[in-house]
Amino acid sequence: MDYMKECEAREWITRYRKKVREEGTGEAMDWWTRTLADIAKKRGQKAADQLRVNMNRLKNVNRKL
Repeated sequence: MDYMKECEAREWITRYRKKVREEGTGEAMDWWTRTLADIAKKRGQKAADQLRVNMNRLKNVNRKL
């Protein structure tokens, strides 16, 4: 995975987890849905989908450790 894309995915994971701690899971999910839609508008749906794939990959790798 490209280093910059991996760093971006890690950053969004951190932001999401912080939002969950501060506002709860429901609010965090709503926030993430809006954020991902904004990313899709700016960079295209393919880029937004790839970000989600990268985030899920990193999240799953960390669970195995």
